[in-house]
Amino acid sequence: MIDHLITHKTKAVFFALWLIVSLSFSLKSQTIQIDSTFSTNCEIFPFGSGGIVYGLSINGTVNLYSDSSLVRIVLIDNLFNELLVYEAYQYISPESPFEITNECDETCYSNGFVPYSIQIQVTDASIEIFSLDLRSSLVPDGLALQQQAKQAMELQKVAYINNDIALHKMLWFADTNSVSQLSYQQKKNLFGDNYNMLGMDYYVGGIYDPTPNIVREILSSRLIPEWDWRDRHGANKQDKVNYYYDGDPNGSGWLTSIKNQNNHPGCTGLCYIYGPLGAIEGLANLYFNHHVDFNLSEQNVLECDNWDGANPPYETDCKGSSNSITNNYVRNNGVVDQVCYPDTNHSNVCHENPFPNGSPQYRIKIEGSSYLNSSETEDIKNALINKGPLICSLSNYSNNQSHSMVLIGYGTCTLNDTLYKAPYDTGYIVIDENSSYLGAMYWKYKNSWGVGNGDEGYMYHLDNQSNGHPEYVTYYKTPLDDILSNDDTVSYFDKDRDGYYNWGIGSVRPQGCPNTKLDSHDSEPRLGPFDENYFSLPVAPVIVVKHGSNTIHQNGVYSFYNPLLEDEQQEVLTFTILNIGTAQLNLIPSNLGDCFFEQL
Repeated sequence: MIDHLITHKTKAVFFALWLIVSLSFSLKSQTIQIDSTFSTNCEIFPFGSGGIVYGLSINGTVNLYSDSSLVRIVLIDNLFNELLVYEAYQYISPESPFEITNECDETCYSNGFVPYSIQIQVTDASIEIFSLDLRSSLVPDGLALQQQAKQAMELQKVAYINNDIALHKMLWFADTNSVSQLSYQQKKNLFGDNYNMLGMDYYVGGIYDPTPNIVREILSSRLIPEWDWRDRHGANKQDKVNYYYDGDPNGSGWLTSIKNQNNHPGCTGLCYIYGPLGAIEGLANLYFNHHVDFNLSEQNVLECDNWDGANPPYETDCKGSSNSITNNYVRNNGVVDQVCYPDTNHSNVCHENPFPNGSPQYRIKIEGSSYLNSSETEDIKNALINKGPLICSLSNYSNNQSHSMVLIGYGTCTLNDTLYKAPYDTGYIVIDENSSYLGAMYWKYKNSWGVGNGDEGYMYHLDNQSNGHPEYVTYYKTPLDDILSNDDTVSYFDKDRDGYYNWGIGSVRPQGCPNTKLDSHDSEPRLGPFDENYFSLPVAPVIVVKHGSNTIHQNGVYSFYNPLLEDEQQEVLTFTILNIGTAQLNLIPSNLGDCFFEQL
């Protein structure tokens, strides 16, 4: 199964590279014997006062005891740079126990470093380290060889993950991407200390499941089985250009573009800004009921949220914080556009007088925010449908540190659903009648790790109370206000002309809107308001036919008789037909004579 996931060319490169690594370490290395077993986190100092080395590898035996097990070995040099030597967890490892030889993820080749210590991270696992091999001489083109070796290791990890996915008939795809290819230090900055992403950093599509071996409880629900704020009223469909299509071929619909929280050098953990602003940007489109597509400045919140300069240490919010910090700032002060306050290095100074790039185009405030006082799935669904995109957290991946994302929808695994991802040999996964996932519910998230990660920046995560269930769910209160504008008009439309109006979101009709129920799908004239479970109610087609001042009623028959009409004479009847939907008019000739119909 692994063989077909790596091309023959890649396999040749992979084995050749690791043969080079093995021979190099055996011929030009010194060995430090460790001969110790480790089952908890610790740091060891085996290097003494040695000098510069040009590579390091590890040999030993690993035991993983559960699906959440982790072993990670990190080299720390005398400048306190951190380099990954080896890591193992469920998805990227062979059956436990297993032996490792000359493993050197980021440390195979180097232009030289002075080793300081070895950091050992262990969760529900153990590793017996036999020895460390140190390369004692510089290898020509070492950095290029290190890059190739790292690439080969990444492909090996992807092969292991996809093999495990196939073995357990899971519903997601793994591949290298912009996040998986980050260095260990960059991943640590993104995920936190002692992270174990359980393969999520390699996720590129499908419905992610971190725990394939559990017995899933399929919960019944009275609510509509699928919801996605991207596709409401056909906003992400190119054939709906006359309705609400946003013009984005990637299908963002009512949401705004995917951003990358790693665009702030020196800062980590900025999901507490990116998540809330992503939700507010989408909510603004829905609230104003047209594509205002605000691009709000994360840098504005980062530098001006009243943490910096208030109480030391000033850099606190540059290393992560709470969603409430962002929510309170937007409520109290408003946040400006990205153009006038672009991303840059964090300076601990609020640049609003003047702004870096001229005056802002807009400054958006929210009425407020509120935690949802329930973690029940049905309550979260209800809030999502009625309040718009929500902000929530996922935990249990980064050593119980939370990651904030925008909750945009949910779905249900149904028979014959096809999950597609282009680069793969088969290209798709189909949910068949034997799938253990049939009927399972999953959540749809908008992430802030860039478009190169996940499914074009989005993630679909199987609902699981321990991994993947939304936590700390927060909704935003309307109205939204651009405090630099006098026009905060909420638009309303009946674009499909079915008699029901769409005013975006909420139960309160905007001023001037006709007294109708909210249209559930304003690009489908046969679909009207919601029922109590948010299914669309069908709308009977409407057609009005008149002959002069006479109206022909629905399902009615209109008869005409002129006693003065003689043989061979003709009478022209003119009907006015108003068909605002997709009704059908049947013209039935009389059996008393020939009738001819012509559309004018």
